[in-house]
Amino acid sequence: MTPTGIPYLPTTYTSSSFDNVVVHHVPAEDATHVQMIAKLAQQAMGFVQQETSFIPSRQIHICLYHTNAEAQHQLQRNIPPTMAMVPFSGREAGLIVLQSPDAHPLNGERERMLRLLAHECTHLVIAETTGSLKVLGDGNRSMRISTWINEGFAELLGHRAIGAIDRLEAAQKRFRNAKCYHSFKALSDLLDGLDHPARSDAFDHATAAVNLLVNRFNLEYAFPGILSLDRACRSSALCTPQFIQSLELTSQFQTAN
Repeated sequence: MTPTGIPYLPTTYTSSSFDNVVVHHVPAEDATHVQMIAKLAQQAMGFVQQETSFIPSRQIHICLYHTNAEAQHQLQRNIPPTMAMVPFSGREAGLIVLQSPDAHPLNGERERMLRLLAHECTHLVIAETTGSLKVLGDGNRSMRISTWINEGFAELLGHRAIGAIDRLEAAQKRFRNAKCYHSFKALSDLLDGLDHPARSDAFDHATAAVNLLVNRFNLEYAFPGILSLDRACRSSALCTPQFIQSLELTSQFQTAN
């Protein structure tokens, strides 16, 4: 743990503050990389706040690992050089980890990084609004929300942040025409398995399911009622378009709001 109480930050890193965003990086990191990430993080969080009508109170910390080897060492995970995640979400701060464009050229693509940051900012907002806490590898024991809906909302807002409605429509079509459906519990299990071969399909189904829910109830109502949504989609039920269209949650949303 660092003096800030946030894990996964190398002790040799320095910190640069940009209003509500703190970027942790090697002292020699290209200043344009740091500034790009800070600006995109502010844009991403602003978008998520606008879409969800929720203003987080916690500070956003971002660790910009300079190399993939450093990211793997700190996270104790064999991850690709393009991967981003939220390995820590505490009571006072949340941490997003990214990797520098020096680790992989794709990390320098602004649109891609905006999508990733909107995705990860959504995780932080969901954790705060549901009172969830997270440390990588803790088995989600302090998470109060299921992984399928957590990832589904994050993917939805990530794509919306860059106007990639076509990707959402494509996921919706694949979900509608799927030959096999999973229970909500199975979807969460697949998404929790970072190396599972069916994880990509699980993302498709979770994203499309949340998109359907949002279209039915409007995001401004769906997001405050996210715990009600999670409970209504009982773990043993199959996640299908028909099941989601059959949900009746008006009274639960009124209670949630």
